[in-house]
Amino acid sequence: MSNKFSAISNKIITLDNAVPQRRYRILRCDLPKDIAERFAELGLTPGAAVSVVQKAPLSDPIEINVRGYSLCIRRRQAKDITLRETDYD
Repeated sequence: MSNKFSAISNKIITLDNAVPQRRYRILRCDLPKDIAERFAELGLTPGAAVSVVQKAPLSDPIEINVRGYSLCIRRRQAKDITLRETDYD
């Protein structure tokens, strides 16, 4: 019997390196205070589930899905958001 939690990866990456269509959990946002507050208002908080929908040419901007809606963010900001890969919501 396989447990759905047995395949959870401990891989920690930044959002700019996330693979489209995989699921992640936000671990932390190391952004400047004003940007971090704005992103928190948009739902980018530790523990939130996030997935990359697609990346534009040259990977900027990046379209993500968080809390049921799509959001585009700049690659330079995505570099400061740390994620852990997961296989559940």
